[in-house]
Amino acid sequence: MRMFGPLARWWGSLVASDGGRRCGLILLGVLLAVPTLSNRLVLDDLLLMRRLEPGRRSGWAGDLFTFASGAPGDARRAMDAGDLLPWWTSPELKVSFFRPLSAASHALDAMLWPRTAWLMQAHSLLLYALLLTVVSALYGEVARTGRPTTTLARTGSSALFALAFFALDDSHGATLSWLANRSALLTTLLGAAALWSHHRWRAQGWRPGALLAPALLASALLAGEAAIATLGYLAAYAAFMEPPPATGGGRSRRWLALAPSLAVTLVWQIVYRALRHGVSGSGVYADPLAAPAQFVRSLATNALALAGAELGLTSADLLAWGPPACVPLVLAAAVLGIASLIAIARPVLRARPTARFWAAGASLALFPISAGLPGDRLLLFVSVGAMGLLGELLDWYLARWRAPRPADVPLRAPPGAGARALRLVSIGLLCRRTVFALALLPIRTHAMQTFALGSDSADAAIQRYGADADTVVFVNTPVAPDVSYLAARWALAHHLARPRVRWLAESRDGVRVTRTGPHTLRIAPEGGFLGHATEKLYRDRRHRLEPGQTIRMAGMTASVVAVTDDGRPSVVDFTFTEDLQRHGQLWLTWKDGHYQPFPLPRSGESEIFAPASALTLSLTVHAPGPPLPGRR
Repeated sequence: MRMFGPLARWWGSLVASDGGRRCGLILLGVLLAVPTLSNRLVLDDLLLMRRLEPGRRSGWAGDLFTFASGAPGDARRAMDAGDLLPWWTSPELKVSFFRPLSAASHALDAMLWPRTAWLMQAHSLLLYALLLTVVSALYGEVARTGRPTTTLARTGSSALFALAFFALDDSHGATLSWLANRSALLTTLLGAAALWSHHRWRAQGWRPGALLAPALLASALLAGEAAIATLGYLAAYAAFMEPPPATGGGRSRRWLALAPSLAVTLVWQIVYRALRHGVSGSGVYADPLAAPAQFVRSLATNALALAGAELGLTSADLLAWGPPACVPLVLAAAVLGIASLIAIARPVLRARPTARFWAAGASLALFPISAGLPGDRLLLFVSVGAMGLLGELLDWYLARWRAPRPADVPLRAPPGAGARALRLVSIGLLCRRTVFALALLPIRTHAMQTFALGSDSADAAIQRYGADADTVVFVNTPVAPDVSYLAARWALAHHLARPRVRWLAESRDGVRVTRTGPHTLRIAPEGGFLGHATEKLYRDRRHRLEPGQTIRMAGMTASVVAVTDDGRPSVVDFTFTEDLQRHGQLWLTWKDGHYQPFPLPRSGESEIFAPASALTLSLTVHAPGPPLPGRR
């Protein structure tokens, strides 16, 4: 036992040191994220792995993240096959991202361990450990350089506090829960490394940083479009952290240091457009250059919701998956939280340029992620600045609390109601970012597995009720991804029997289904079609569906009968080329927490389905039972 004495003393001294604490926090962050290793492939994970199977890998670097090419013929083929795109998809829909570096990381998974999901997740976890290490170094360098403008001393722990908040940020669990979201890990890792190199170059004269920073930025942009947030942090650095020029020439010279990074971004954008990547025709994704008005509308709500989510008050996922009634509550909570944070941070922002830098950088990092489907999984790069700011706040207030009061200075008057309220908010924010985050992070590493459960239920229903069917029609579904990825799931599992899949409506608001003839069903969702983000994803306002407009697909025609006041379809007739009750056509509906057969009503009769909540799906969904004998 004596041999453990020196080892215990060495470990104690290491933990007591600043470097040891950082290592401990990095290890803690990784351990809290370990539950992600049990996650299965879900949604876009299935598409990526299907495209990377042997025989399909040609051109993967450029088109792996192309989900819709913008060519009407491609959209029609996917709609006919029931593969990803629903009947209301715009024929000009283009969702194509140029992410060759992220594609290469997935190709490595497909080559080394194509059937082992936990090793793919371990790959992402390794990148996350590297990210924690780089962010730790960045916090340390910025804290050592920053100097308060007041006489109030630092405690010297702002970098350590920031790293602790970052390692415990439970929104990282949402990022890690989805393998296809690895681009967020790579963009943040490389973007933070670029910022660290830039800081070393400008603050310490480290010349390699002049080349390394733009090179890392270029790599980050090749990993994902969200890396453009690096420019926001660099701009904030120029505004608040750039050392004054020794040779004079005015404050405007600080912006010249951004020229290499701006040149890299311009070249990347030219190549991006030349290769015809980008987004158009979607009501959720907004291209700031091609559709600036749509981007501004998205920014007004998405950025606010994402900021509130980063504060831990709400979840930006509610904008996509929650009922419309959630939206004003989410935005109101975000406004209240931001206003409270500004009140708490005001004296620190005045005193410390480092606090101003982190606050401005995090705010600017919200812009690029506000152009798409909002979600907490996108907040990783925002978290770097937000947790840096919280570290500065805690360090400043601790220093103020520890500062001795001169004997000739009288005690202050008791704080008023406003000051007491701010103290309570501060304590609440501290608890939310420590105790509650510590409990939530492991849970949120399974955030995307809800969709695996919904897909399981849909697949199990097909196996049980119609394994020999050639066409499966889902009359209603809580969320389209339950069934839109079934084709990719079956292809990846090498199922020989792959029926054509149709899904007619989402039922989060309730649905009325009326049979109007031997071949026709009339469907009227309570809130109309295209009312949720998961529906708007496939069609924007410029491609409205007017009364009388018809969309033809293999075996089915969708005809718009009526529209809502804001121009969305409210009633649609679905006419099938064959009798609705023909053998080989399976009808399913979502009811009582699972998919089950839909008994077709008689002509002129209707059936009403209650609203299905996407938020409670993970708690209510269950398979309809084991496959019947003789089924596949």
